[in-house]
Amino acid sequence: MSEQTGSPLSGAGRVVKIRAVVLGLCLAVVAIIGAHWSHEAQARIGLALFLAPTACVYVGALLAQSTSTLTAAAEFAIGGLVFICAWLSLALGAMWLAVGYALHGTGDWLHHSGRITTRLAAWFHRRSGL
Repeated sequence: MSEQTGSPLSGAGRVVKIRAVVLGLCLAVVAIIGAHWSHEAQARIGLALFLAPTACVYVGALLAQSTSTLTAAAEFAIGGLVFICAWLSLALGAMWLAVGYALHGTGDWLHHSGRITTRLAAWFHRRSGL
């Protein structure tokens, strides 16, 4: 299969996107490791307090529109699980942060791949880096 000219992920654009993703992942790993080595308890609280509201973004967008029951169920399930993982990370340990952020990433992928069709504000995707 050949790529279409002007596709957002063709040629140089794809290389830049891949480099940006790799750089973002590397910076995230360095920030998390640095925070955990210096102030583990505070870092876990900070990361949990950031994770919890991210679970609400898509659910909030869902409530502002009418969608199918399946889409609504998926949004509430992912959002609820991510929020619960943030709470569990405070109560039981940092491993739940990893689970929560993995679920959040899975939810983002489902949105960006078009499998979940909840519409978000145009500025949100530009700010989220995807």
